[in-house]
Amino acid sequence: MPHRSQRHKFEIQGGGVSLGITAINPTSASIVAAGAVGRAIATMSATGGTPPYTWSLTNAAGLAMAFSGNVLQTTADPVGTAGTKTATVMATDSLGQTRSQTLNVVVTASPPAPTITITSLSPNTAVRNTSLTVGILGSNLQPGDIAVWDTGSVATNYIWSGQVTTETVATGPTAKTVQVHLLRPSTNAVSNNLPFTVT
Repeated sequence: MPHRSQRHKFEIQGGGVSLGITAINPTSASIVAAGAVGRAIATMSATGGTPPYTWSLTNAAGLAMAFSGNVLQTTADPVGTAGTKTATVMATDSLGQTRSQTLNVVVTASPPAPTITITSLSPNTAVRNTSLTVGILGSNLQPGDIAVWDTGSVATNYIWSGQVTTETVATGPTAKTVQVHLLRPSTNAVSNNLPFTVT
């Protein structure tokens, strides 16, 4: 019986063979040491390989950080001490191919907390049932500092390095002494409390 040759059909799917991940970016990042948990340090991207990618840290360089998707973010306050830290990140593509990359993270010291000494309504008094704009004076004040009156916060306008101005503070119907302080949301820094009297 004659032997019949058989033909087998092969197909290459996906347009070719993956050459693997060729690059990871960025290679450097910076962040202030103190601040809220979950602050983004770097948003990573990869070139080559077969997406999607998963991200991991193989060396955190002593910093409190972890990946959420492709975003490297802080997991504690502060994230670490000031200085340049050399971390290592790794990308893994959908085929299991990996590439590691050094990430230089520059951690800068947090600026000093604000200090307040007096308001523009010296001697820190206002009458009942009024709405007014109050300037809070002190040192180490920065744009973004928020005035907190007792338990309520009031938006502020930054005037210069020694003053922020709170907008429309309503004194209410009761004579009392309240406390005001400044909060810096970017670093969670809080100033001293300053008494303010409603007469």
